[in-house]
Amino acid sequence: MIVKELCSLYNRMLEDPDRDVPVMGWSSEKVAWEIIIDQEGSVREILPLVSGETDGPARYRVLKVPEHETRSSGIKPYFCCDNAKYLFGLDERRGVECLAASRDLHNAVLATCDDAEARALLRFFGRDDHLAHLGDAVIEAISTGGFMVFRMLGASHRVHDASPIREAWNAYGAPDVDAPSGYCSVTGKMAPRARLFPQIAGLPGAQSSGASLVSFNFDACESYGMKKTYNASLSAEAAFAAGTALREVLGNRERRIRFGNTFVVFWADRPAPREESAVFQLFGGALPAEDDQTNQQVQQTLLSMRMGKKRDGAFDFNARFCILGISPNAARLSARFFYQSTFGDLMRNYAQYLEDIEISGVATTALGSLLRQLAPQGKQENVPSTVISQSFYALVGGSAFPEALQKLVLMRMRADQATKNPWDLGQRASLLKGCLVRKRRMKGVAVTERERIDMEMNPENQSSGYLLGRLFAVLERTQLAALGEVNASIRDKYIGAAATTPARVFSTLLRGYEVHTSALRKKNKGLAIKFDREMNEIVSHLSSVSPVLPKTLDADEQAEFYIAFHQELGHLWKARGVDDAADNTVSTEEE
Repeated sequence: MIVKELCSLYNRMLEDPDRDVPVMGWSSEKVAWEIIIDQEGSVREILPLVSGETDGPARYRVLKVPEHETRSSGIKPYFCCDNAKYLFGLDERRGVECLAASRDLHNAVLATCDDAEARALLRFFGRDDHLAHLGDAVIEAISTGGFMVFRMLGASHRVHDASPIREAWNAYGAPDVDAPSGYCSVTGKMAPRARLFPQIAGLPGAQSSGASLVSFNFDACESYGMKKTYNASLSAEAAFAAGTALREVLGNRERRIRFGNTFVVFWADRPAPREESAVFQLFGGALPAEDDQTNQQVQQTLLSMRMGKKRDGAFDFNARFCILGISPNAARLSARFFYQSTFGDLMRNYAQYLEDIEISGVATTALGSLLRQLAPQGKQENVPSTVISQSFYALVGGSAFPEALQKLVLMRMRADQATKNPWDLGQRASLLKGCLVRKRRMKGVAVTERERIDMEMNPENQSSGYLLGRLFAVLERTQLAALGEVNASIRDKYIGAAATTPARVFSTLLRGYEVHTSALRKKNKGLAIKFDREMNEIVSHLSSVSPVLPKTLDADEQAEFYIAFHQELGHLWKARGVDDAADNTVSTEEE
């Protein structure tokens, strides 16, 4: 299914006059140098290729060149476009062998090509004096890497673009008639099978030479005597089309989103630039400034869908999207998930996602940013790939979030108490709310007013975990108001135990509350009165639920604890400006 959809995408790209995709036997590569040669094959100059696009300090230009197949640890030259190791033998260990292999390849391809540029290129490989005429600075520069192409002195085109040389390469690179043939699983036609699937290079976590989406490398995968990619029943044309399409979408930064070590790419089944830009934004991508109108229309459409209003005509809601999640793994690409949906369904599921995770005080909605809360040190690469895949699938498909997501958030809370950054607590509470709300809806649980979790604090919620979270927030605010900044607050010391085994710690915390309230009355009597009111309300609800504190809280109750803790803190801060003035007035009159 994945390969078939990629092949369809490639065929649409070929028909699009605005797209310049390579044809069979050619590929797009980043080229850093241009070798200027004369008719005798002598190097006259080596020029760096500079374009507006740069990748860090390196400069290059993306060119259509003869196809670069997989190059592993062995020696494999490329035609008309290679590095200095193969074109000049600049490698102490195997430079001579690489240069000889490159010479043999060019002789084989151009053996019957009667063209001046072909003869000049063969003379280049017949000379052994190139390094003597190149300066040390040039040799050092080209030795650092980067592909190199040829141009004849005074020519307006590069050597590989000359018609006779293109024809010679196409004839040489035609599918091997001696290769195993069979029915292609994509086209259904009898054709020579692909020996290798095109490599995808440039992805962090993959080999520098590239990684393959389809590959076989051990005997257990072999069937009917077929080895390597022959087992996949893919024709050479289908493999090339799918690999090229995957390269194109991965190379487009506005059609690719990274979640940890998982790359998510997407494409529509028809020309749909506005819809693709909208999906890119939904997944957390930042649109260019000129797409601000699309940004506004996306927000208006989402708001209309959440309010149950009729969809507007700004987008094609019937456009079908393919969404592929892949993770590099050395020489291979692991397909984490593949999802197909219409644009309308994606928007509806995303609107539901926004409603599920919405919580007061948290502006972040991008799933990638929220999932970063699962990782130690907040590094994307530390987020488990399985959780990323399942969470993203829940986002686009509207399914339940994985149980591991909730458990990992609870683990991070016990590990660092959400005290490293001011936004950690809110984002984790947002994730926990999404997990609980969606889990209950998927199970068909009827939620009453006393169990409902809203965006704002729900004073009617009488779940034990929720009430204990609110109680802990009041205890912490009272301590900080009474003592100011302390080396270790009760959150630092007790929040993990309070959320898991409340009966063990809350008696100690309540005794401390009396001490802190007594100190606070001397500093700010009005604030102390406000905390007492909040405390009395929570304790009265707790008493009606159970006469004793629960010994333990399960995972869902722990999630409610942290959600309520965040919401109660926000409620206390929000009410402070209104209540403090009135309370202080009362306290002054009483005094």
